[in-house]
Amino acid sequence: MKTMLVLLFALGSLSTPALALPGPANLYVCKGDDVDVIYSTSSFTGAPMINFQFHDTTVISRSGHDISVQDTTLGSLVTVVLRTVPDLFTDTLTLIAPAANLTNRRPQETFITRLFKTRTRTSSGGPALVEGLIQGSHSQRLVCTAQAVHF
Repeated sequence: MKTMLVLLFALGSLSTPALALPGPANLYVCKGDDVDVIYSTSSFTGAPMINFQFHDTTVISRSGHDISVQDTTLGSLVTVVLRTVPDLFTDTLTLIAPAANLTNRRPQETFITRLFKTRTRTSSGGPALVEGLIQGSHSQRLVCTAQAVHF
């Protein structure tokens, strides 16, 4: 796990010769008031990786099938499950990662996006048995840089 974290942080500081241009962005490095996020659509193993470093020192890392990616008109919704309590709730984090095509003239793109923390209330009988609001979310602003790197 620590090796994955070191690799993700090392990717965020790659120099220009390591960039794979032109092409789609495959590395997103984001900073917010309370969290830093590094998301890679691929890695040396071929699997996607995401790391959340909260400023209270909490680190959450996921890779491969533990990351759900859904393409939408907003961009890719990159979601990880934080915690599940059966018959009560599931907590998730979702990053909006817009697609970016990079070129030699534009080797990176900087943009603003959102990170959502969502609690989905659950019931063993399905969502129809949950009274009231099923999902509740709050979000925070992130400033991100999209890059293309070799793995």
